[in-house]
This record gives sequence, C-alpha cells and structure tokens, in this order.
Amino acid sequence: MTERKKERKKERKKERKKERKKKRRRKKKKKEEEEEEEEEEEEEEEEEEEEEEEEEEEEEEEEERRRRRRRRRRRRRRRKKKKKKKRRRRRRRRRRRRRRRRRRREEEEEEEEEEKKKKKKKKRRRTHFRVAELHCIKEKKKKKKKLEVHNI
Repeated sequence: MTERKKERKKERKKERKKERKKKRRRKKKKKEEEEEEEEEEEEEEEEEEEEEEEEEEEEEEEEERRRRRRRRRRRRRRRKKKKKKKRRRRRRRRRRRRRRRRRRREEEEEEEEEEKKKKKKKKRRRTHFRVAELHCIKEKKKKKKKLEVHNI
C-alpha cells in the first residue's frame, strides 16, 4: 500500500471517529434535553396539581363560609320570629288585661249607678209615703175639726 492510501485510510478513520463522537454528543445532548423537558413537564404537572388542590381548598372554604352564613341567617330569622311571637303574645295579653279591666270597671260603674238609682227610688218612695202620710194626717185633722165644729 502506498502512503497516500494509508493516509486516506487514517483520515477516514479519524473522520469516522469524529462523526461518532459528534453523534454521541448529539445523542447525549438530545437525551439531556429530553430529560430536562420531562423534568419540566413533571414540575408543571406538580404545579398544576398544587394549584388544583389550592383551588379545591379555596372552594371548600368558600362553601364552608356560605354554610356558616346560612346558619347565621337561619338563627337570626328564628330569633326574630321568636321575638315577634313574644311581642305578639305580650301585646295580646296586655290587650286582654286592659279589656277585662275596662269591662270590670264598666260593670262596677253600672252596678254603682244602679245602686244609686235604687237608693233614689227608695228615697222617692219614702218621701212619697211620708207625704201621703202627712196628707192623710192633715185630712184627718180637718175632718176632726169639721166634726168638732158640728158637734159644738
């Protein structure tokens, strides 16, 4: 073999070696890039999962707040209703008491008036009888006088 051939052979060998090296580097680079991409994707997925979890937690908290508000409102409504009922009862009782008192007073006043009227009637009767008695006595006296005058 000639020297040229040998040199060419060596050069080719070197070139092949270089190409292999390049290929390996490319492969390595590619592999690293892929790994990096995978890692990034995993991180993104994790972040998304965390965000979703946070959102779920927030939603749960919001739901809990709503429940509390509803409970509070219900309690307030119940309390208000109870208060209203109490007020109504009190008012009714007061009205009833007032009505009863008024009726009693009116009845008592009527009874007193009736008693006064009866007393007046009694007095009138008494006076009437007295007047009648006096009248009778006067007439008797007159008759006696007349008789006495005739008798004399």
